[in-house]
Amino acid sequence: MGLLMTDMREDTTVAFLAPTSSADLGAMSARLAALREHAVGTLLRQGIPEDAVSLGYSADLRYHGQIYELSVPLPSEDVDAAMLADAVAAFERRYEEIYTITLADAEPEIVSLRVTATGRLPRYSPPAFAPTEDAGAPGSRDVLEDGVWGTAAVLRRYSLAPGASIEGPAVVEESGSTIWVASGMRLTVDTFGNLLIATGTPPRVEPAMTTTEVQG
Repeated sequence: MGLLMTDMREDTTVAFLAPTSSADLGAMSARLAALREHAVGTLLRQGIPEDAVSLGYSADLRYHGQIYELSVPLPSEDVDAAMLADAVAAFERRYEEIYTITLADAEPEIVSLRVTATGRLPRYSPPAFAPTEDAGAPGSRDVLEDGVWGTAAVLRRYSLAPGASIEGPAVVEESGSTIWVASGMRLTVDTFGNLLIATGTPPRVEPAMTTTEVQG
């Protein structure tokens, strides 16, 4: 199911080491264009229509001499001076957010360029559940609950239609398992045949921390 509901994605990266103050903008644009062509071509060969492909551009930056870089978005593959200046500013803001310091005298440098192509897939809508068993008359069974014997209704799992609501105690049987609905619980069937059991148990609340003042 996850594969049916997840868009196709192709990530492409190329090394591009250059100081941001003297980076060749034309070369950056050409590298991004090549990455875009490769990423889009990969999705097209897998049957994704071109009008279903969206693109994302980014650059990995770091301060000169450091090991770790941060990725910042680029609005397009056509890089100009203003776009690169915005990327540097975004890098510096993110660096300060993560490391809580600024390096005013350090120059950021580009490490690599990235293009991500995402191919949107048609969304799968599962059909509504329809009962496949005859409900018949509910059976019953003696059950031991909290040390007390009582009687619980017995129902067939695949005879329960969407919207059905069952109060415990009850037993729901299917070929591979048995589902117990205790007293005070309610079982409902959703549109797709899933069984949802409300336990009726309130969420646990942790006691609040208190402080004790000690006077000498």
